[in-house]
Amino acid sequence: MTLTVDPGLGAPGYLEPFLGHLAEGDEPAAVGLLTGAATSVIAAGRLLLDVVAPAQRRVGELWASGRWDVAREHAATAISERAVAAVTEQAPPRPHRGRITVACVEGEWHALSSRLVAGLEGLRDRLADFPRSSALLMAGADAVGAGADDSATPAGEGA
Repeated sequence: MTLTVDPGLGAPGYLEPFLGHLAEGDEPAAVGLLTGAATSVIAAGRLLLDVVAPAQRRVGELWASGRWDVAREHAATAISERAVAAVTEQAPPRPHRGRITVACVEGEWHALSSRLVAGLEGLRDRLADFPRSSALLMAGADAVGAGADDSATPAGEGA
């Protein structure tokens, strides 16, 4: 499938193509789309906020509506996590203003929202650790954030 990007729309112009790659399970295309945009067109932070976050919300909605099964949702989420890592890792190094550790609360399996926060903080001149588990919190952090994602609960269920 050929997906077209409208660069005139800025980062939101990458949302539908990125979501299309997630739907196909095409990790190289999804990651390549965002890393290419981050180096040539759009700031990395805008891609995380205007493409990855809304795409993942749509993935959750597709799962909650029963249009996607859990395996497809997990595959799309894994691709989104790798895209976030690739985009933030290729950003040029900058002097840092401190260190932040972002982890998921104990027992939380939905790590993407915390990964997005760590990635954004890393782009905002902080050394950002993302140990994926609160049990692995790093010593020496100037700030610690813990995330829990309740957005995966289907409408009408849960607290």
